[in-house]
Amino acid sequence: MALTVTDVKLGVSGNKFTRTLKVAFDSSYPTGGESLTKADMQFPDGVTVDQVQLSGLGGYTASYDYTNQKIIVYNTDRASAAAQAGQEVANTTNLSALTDVRIEAWGS
Repeated sequence: MALTVTDVKLGVSGNKFTRTLKVAFDSSYPTGGESLTKADMQFPDGVTVDQVQLSGLGGYTASYDYTNQKIIVYNTDRASAAAQAGQEVANTTNLSALTDVRIEAWGS
């Protein structure tokens, strides 16, 4: 499965392109992260993604893997009693409740 990306808005701030996205996860998270490429974010050709911030993760944390262009989701103390905080969520974890994750991305 894949992420659902909506509300894509392009802006310019100084010499940077900016994107605001709303992302919904699906019911089967893959080990290594969900793909979110520069093309998914609809940055123009030639733009390098410089920074990605995520919010609205409902008890999880996440980071963006710039090399592989993926969002990696991690357990927190609130995510699951059985999960170990700080570790990537398990393969096939159902993250479909995460329907309003906000991403702010900048590129140059």
